[in-house]
Amino acid sequence: MLNNAGKESRFIDGKLISSEILERLKLERQSMNKDLSLEVFWVGNDKATESFVKIKSSFAEKIGINFILRHFDEISEKELLEQIEKSKADALLLQLPLTENIDKNKAIESIKIQQDLDVLKRETYNIFKNASLSELDTILLPPVAGAVYEIIKKYKIESKGKKAVVLGNGMLVGKPVFELLKKYDFAELAVFDLNSDPQELKRALFEADLLVSGTGSPSLVKAEMIKDGAVLIDAGTSSQKARNGLLGDIDLNCRQKASLFARTPGGVGPITVAVLYQNLIKLAKNRQLR
Repeated sequence: MLNNAGKESRFIDGKLISSEILERLKLERQSMNKDLSLEVFWVGNDKATESFVKIKSSFAEKIGINFILRHFDEISEKELLEQIEKSKADALLLQLPLTENIDKNKAIESIKIQQDLDVLKRETYNIFKNASLSELDTILLPPVAGAVYEIIKKYKIESKGKKAVVLGNGMLVGKPVFELLKKYDFAELAVFDLNSDPQELKRALFEADLLVSGTGSPSLVKAEMIKDGAVLIDAGTSSQKARNGLLGDIDLNCRQKASLFARTPGGVGPITVAVLYQNLIKLAKNRQLR
């Protein structure tokens, strides 16, 4: 593992990794002799969600994917499920969060397995969960876990004899990232959330060689809470904003102690979008092989 104790960290360049994936996907896309489409369902008018949708639309345009946006200010659960059922797109994306009148799990499970770009269905997720490390380049990856995987590969982050902590236990970050890290040979791997025992959490954070955080609690992790030379991957975003954009879980002052730091914004986010389209190309290739 890279160790740079006592010096300011190197920021992990998520935009660079995303652009490298983009160029690779462009080449793969050019070799495919068929149109590809992504249908995105967005319910509500959340401004942050609108920004995320625009980023995904822009990426689709760059690699030649037909981006179909289904935006509903309001829609009943029954109507949404009917819309999902009728989708003929190559892949489908349910933009979360949904409005309170819709059962999120029911909507997710209504997505056909061959369209599940976000790897949220139990069936699709279990394929990822049960896969070995050597199989990850051939299967669909939950986007945030896929982004962490790309960072580990790019920066050659070692796991043997190291301690890793996942902070947050949600379905988009904590759970899939924990399952990803289980595939490596960390000496210790633990997951905590905001309800964990404060003393146990404090000890684990201070001993962690790798920390991945996704609680959505701005500046939760302070510099005095981490060890010198730790690798920090911030996958948290909150509605609060700093001068340079969204706030993440990990305070920027932590850069003085970290050896590598994927901060919010500009770290995990751009890679997550690239992994989505990497999944779409994998889906399309799998259909060609059948």
